Amino acid sequence: MHPITDKAEVAIDFPDKFHSGGFGRDSAFEARAEADNVLIRLVRSFPLPRRSSIAAPVSPWCGDNFSS
Repeated sequence: MHPITDKAEVAIDFPDKFHSGGFGRDSAFEARAEADNVLIRLVRSFPLPRRSSIAAPVSPWCGDNFSS
């Protein structure tokens, strides 16, 4: 885990719901890319402990895999 030196904000907008959260200097993050997905994890310890993570699949239609 790496410390967050300033601030990170996360927002997810679904058709029927909206979720958002903030992570400050008392928080940490981890981010890594694997062969088939990307992982982002945020951990906050104060004032209320909270862990948020997402593992998103990598699409063959993104990045260097795209061909015209």
